[in-house]
Formats: sequence, C-alpha cells, structure tokens
Amino acid sequence: MIREILSLEGARFLLFRLLAALESVVRFVGEWLMTRPWLALLAGVPAIVSAVGFAAIAPWHARSSSWEWVRRYERAGSAALRRDDWDAATIYFRRLAYLGGEFPSSLYGLALTAERQGDLPVARARMQRIAPETTLGYPPAHFWLAMDLRKRQDQLSFEELDILEHHLVQATRHPAHRAESQVHLTSLYAMRGEIDKAIREAERVAFDRPVIHLTLAELYAQAGRRERAHLSAIRASEALDARRLAQPDDPAIRILWATSLGLQGRFEDAVNALRPGLSWPDPKPFQQALAGTYLYWFQGTTTPKNLHSPQQIGLLERVLQYDRNNLQAMLILCNLVMQSGEAGDRAESMLNEMLDRDTAPAVVHIALGIRGLQMAESELALKHLQQAAEQNPQLPAVLNNIAWDMAHQEQPDLELASRFGEAAVQMLAHPEFHDTLGTILAKMEKAEDALPHLKIAYRQLPPRATIHQHLGDVYLQLGKADLAARHHLQAAELQSTPIEVEPSAPVEEESP
Repeated sequence: MIREILSLEGARFLLFRLLAALESVVRFVGEWLMTRPWLALLAGVPAIVSAVGFAAIAPWHARSSSWEWVRRYERAGSAALRRDDWDAATIYFRRLAYLGGEFPSSLYGLALTAERQGDLPVARARMQRIAPETTLGYPPAHFWLAMDLRKRQDQLSFEELDILEHHLVQATRHPAHRAESQVHLTSLYAMRGEIDKAIREAERVAFDRPVIHLTLAELYAQAGRRERAHLSAIRASEALDARRLAQPDDPAIRILWATSLGLQGRFEDAVNALRPGLSWPDPKPFQQALAGTYLYWFQGTTTPKNLHSPQQIGLLERVLQYDRNNLQAMLILCNLVMQSGEAGDRAESMLNEMLDRDTAPAVVHIALGIRGLQMAESELALKHLQQAAEQNPQLPAVLNNIAWDMAHQEQPDLELASRFGEAAVQMLAHPEFHDTLGTILAKMEKAEDALPHLKIAYRQLPPRATIHQHLGDVYLQLGKADLAARHHLQAAELQSTPIEVEPSAPVEEESP
C-alpha cells in the first residue's frame, strides 16, 4: 500500500517537471520569435531553399544505380550522334567513360564521334582498343573495323583477309550486326573458294534474309548440289518477284529476279525479264546482266557435241553484243578458234563475218590474232592484236599468260608459245613478258635469242631464282662457264632463302 502511494507521487512529480519544462520552451520560443529580425530571415530564404535542394540530391541520385546512368548516357549520346550534335555526344560519352573507366561503350561512342567529325585515325585507334585483331572484343567495334577495312582497300592481302574474317566472326555475337556480318562472311569465304564455309554462313542468315537464297543457289551449284541449287533459286525467285511487284522501278531488284530465273534454267524468262531495262534511262546494268545471262545459258547448255552448233555460237555472240570485252567469252572464243580442222575454220569464219559489222567487239580481233599466231601468220596476227589492244589494254597480259601456260604443260608446244610471248613483248615491253619469252626461248635452246630478254628481266625485276637459273643455263649453252656458275650459285642462294633478298654479290654482266 505504501509502495503504491509512493509510486503515484513520483509520477505526479515527473509530470509536473515535464509541464514546467514545456512551459519554459514555449516561453523561450515565443520570446525568440518576438525578438527576431524577420526582414533578415526573408533575405536568407533562397539560401535555405538551395541548401534543402542540395540535401535532397544525394538521396535522389542514390535511387539510380551506376548501370542505369550508363544506359542513360548511352541513349543520350547515341541520340546526339543521330542529330549530328557532336559536342553533346562527346560530353555524354566522356561522362560514360568517367563512370566506367575503359568502358567499351564509352570508347565506342567517342570513336563514332571522331568518325562523324572526320577524324578517322582517332576513330580507328579507339575502336582497335576495344576490338583487337586477334582476340575477342566489343562486337559493334569489330563490325565497324570490318566495314572500315572493306572500304579502305579494294584488294586485301591474305593477312588483311584473316583480320577481316576475325572482325566479322566477332561481330556476329551482337544481334544488331549478326545478319549483315554473316552476309559478308559468305562473300569472303566464296571469294576464297571455301564453298562449304560460305554455304554454312548463308544458311544461317537465309531465314532472316530470303534474298540470300540467290547466293545459296550459286554456291550449291558450284558445290555440285544441283537439287539444292534449284530449290534455293525458286525460293529466291519468289521473294524477289514479290519485291519487284512492290518496287517496279528498282533496277537492282529486277536484275536479281532475272538472275534467280536463270539459275533455275529458265533462260528465256530471264532474258525477257531483262530486256525492258534496255529502254530505261541507264541501260548499262541491264546490258551487263544480259551478257551474264547469255553466258550462263551457253555454259549450262553446251556439250562436246553441240559446242560448234549455230545455237551455241549465237549465244556466245549475244554475250559479246551486250559486253564486247567479256573476258570469259574471250577465252571461249580463243579456245574455239585455236582448234585445228573444221572446228577452228568454222570459228575463224564466224569471226571474220563479225568483223564486217561496225559493232564488232575487240574479242574478234583477239581471236583472229591468236588464230594467226597458231598458223604462223605473225604479221596478220599482230595487226589484229594491236587493234584489239586499243579497246582492251589487258590483252598483252592475257597473251603472256597463255604463252607461259602453254610452255609449262606436260607436252608443251614451245614454238607456238614463243609466238604468243613475242606478240606480248611487241605490244608491251614489260619485264615480266621478257622473262616469259626468254624462258621459252631458253627451253627451245635458242640461247642467243633468249639472252637479251632474260637480261632485261634480270635488270628490271626483283631478284628471282628462276631468272638466275635460266641465265645460267643460257650462258652454259653459249660456252660462258664462269657467268653460268655465278648465276647458278645465286639461284641456289635465293632458293634456300625463305624471303627473296638482294644477292650478296651481283653478277657483273657482259656489256650488251
């Protein structure tokens, strides 16, 4: 009982103390408010608001993760690039770099900014940092480097082709670049002659790009898979026909559609599809396509029995009508006219008839020139060949290659090969042509005739073991054993060296 009384008294005392403290606080606040200079407080309101705002930034910023900021800067930077706002893009991607250090997307964005500003060396350097030539890197950068490599050079070395393949393979890991990279890989493998690899890449992308069935049809045909080639050509034709109807004024689609028809063996349909294009403002693409279609028609229907038939010769003539410098048609005609007997005479007659027309292509003169070389009518042959060379500057090189191949067969016709080589040299005095002719004459044991040509090749071409070998053989035939030994020694040195280098002691040639 006594404890309860004491406890009750203690509670009352504590409440009294709390009320007294509260009264003191209220009195203090009231007196403080009454004595404050309110004008000074109003002047400080902006500072107070700013302080509150800055204090709120930290928790607001903390709500977003660094990855979210990365995505925001990536989107903002990409949008700035699309509207050509390079300064803004640079700022966003630099912020991105600050967040991620060597973050691939930041360096990629900065590289794209440099590209848009025309600073390609800087763009390449940044791309190469995140997409090395031998290891796995950032897929979009690999794709950029692959396209840059293709644009920079028309002809790539074997090493550059390996680098291009690496970049394209790595780029396939990115969904946005997968299909296009596989298309480029298909072209790369087909160019290398790796048909199985090309087919594999084309099959991977065929579902997303039905037009790739056209390429597949050509690849299957090269691989001898005729049924698959025919099926792919049909699928390509269906897709291209639909696109042709939707875009009737697009010449590229019409040409591709005609190509798909030709691959099905529907040659007349392909020709009929292309002929309307001859009346278009720019008929040249259709002329080239028609030449290719007639050539494919010739190749697809020619047999040993009908090779010289009027129908096949007519197809070849159509090829030349639309493309007078068609290299494949040139080679076919050359082979026809070089045949002995009735076949060669018939081809020669056909070519002479073509000469009477004002539109006779250069290949007619080429074939007749080759026929003249074969018949040992050198003066007439050279006349035809010089006329052809005015329209086709590559002709001397073609003759040189024919001479070389002819001289290196199992049963070479060295006499005829020398005529080809002589014609090439007379049309263009290139040291390579002199090397070919000198080599042929040396094989014929015509040492005195071979020596001047081999000397020109020796002086104007880089060190070559074969030239020294042939010079040594010629000097030996001429009874000059000392010079022969020196050239044979240098030939041996060059053959034992993996990389051709300057010989240690050049041979002192006799004065001409």
